[in-house]
Amino acid sequence: METKNWLTLIICSAITFFHFSSVVCNTEESISYNPEIEEYFNKTPSQISSVSIRYYLINQDQTYKNFNTVNEQLSKTNIFKGALSKYIKEIYNNKYYSNFLSQNGSHIVEFLELSDELNLDINPLYTCLRLFYNKIKSCELIDDTVILQILNPLPIFVEKYFVEKQNEEYNLKFLKKSIEKTIVSKFTDHISEFQEEPNIFISKLSNDISKIAKKELFRVKEEKEEKEMQTRLRNLIIRFLEIILSKAIWDMQSYQGIWESVLSIANNIIRLADYKILDHMDDLDDLLWSLTHRFCYFLNLAGSYLPIEFFEEIENDIANETAFFLEIEEQDDHIKTKKEVILDALIKAKVKAIAFYERGIVSDQII
Repeated sequence: METKNWLTLIICSAITFFHFSSVVCNTEESISYNPEIEEYFNKTPSQISSVSIRYYLINQDQTYKNFNTVNEQLSKTNIFKGALSKYIKEIYNNKYYSNFLSQNGSHIVEFLELSDELNLDINPLYTCLRLFYNKIKSCELIDDTVILQILNPLPIFVEKYFVEKQNEEYNLKFLKKSIEKTIVSKFTDHISEFQEEPNIFISKLSNDISKIAKKELFRVKEEKEEKEMQTRLRNLIIRFLEIILSKAIWDMQSYQGIWESVLSIANNIIRLADYKILDHMDDLDDLLWSLTHRFCYFLNLAGSYLPIEFFEEIENDIANETAFFLEIEEQDDHIKTKKEVILDALIKAKVKAIAFYERGIVSDQII
């Protein structure tokens, strides 16, 4: 019995730490390498939320305030890099920053907005998302509201990086036509030069053809590199979503919105496929399975403390087939479907809830 009480105490402590981790930022241990960081992290999360990449971008100099007058994309990118460096040194590196990200996704959303405003290319977008991805690995739990906060605007801001460009002209057929057109033009307009000095004429013609070939080959190389970077960004987004889904937690005290949150997360994942950010059904299926398993894990932990009507609402939605993500055909044969897995978890959790509310029995794994 002592072992059970000890385990319960440990789990309770972990959840309490998650919900009140912002308080830690107000302790004397919240000492950073920079006095300004100490000041920021002695404030509440709502105040800290203003210290994002945008904060450094606006305050680093007057250039950003007039960035609309800067025509060269390189200048905008360099301005952004300067702000990013300050943000990394003064905010990102703080040991308590992951606690903030676990409860507030505003910095990630602001970065997505900023990448759109500055029309950043795919490389800085990839760099920043990778930074957030690696930082969020240190989070033990991530509030479901943070996941929704990120998922809602994500497809709008990254869709343009996955638009398929129509570059059919840049192929061998187009190259052949360009060379033929150049040869015909040269011989038609400069036939006299060919007759008088054929060697010089042929040399000039060869140079012209060489320039055309180099130009087209350079474009092909650029397209290949862009495609490779696009693939890397897509894979990064998938890994990022996988990790935040695997750490998701819902607030038992606000149980009325838990199932709605699950449905909303699922629908937003499906939106990523609509926007071509997810380009394969396997990737969509994998993310939906991650959400399914994490929700079932939550039910296993919190079942005793959830009211009976909570389970009945979910059961009704599943029976009426209004939980759309559970109606999507599975990608693998002969497996238990997501619907079946969730129904099994609901039954087990509901039994715990009935035992608790009717007889006061608490299961070993209950918080």
